[in-house]
Amino acid sequence: MEVLPNLLQLYIIISIANRFELNVLEIIITQGQY
Repeated sequence: MEVLPNLLQLYIIISIANRFELNVLEIIITQGQY
């Protein structure tokens, strides 16, 4: 019963990390254009 919550937490952490990485890449790309 403890496995599902752990997987859910891991999925949420990964999704947030992916969004953060995408935002950082977008910022770097936009700064590089100017």
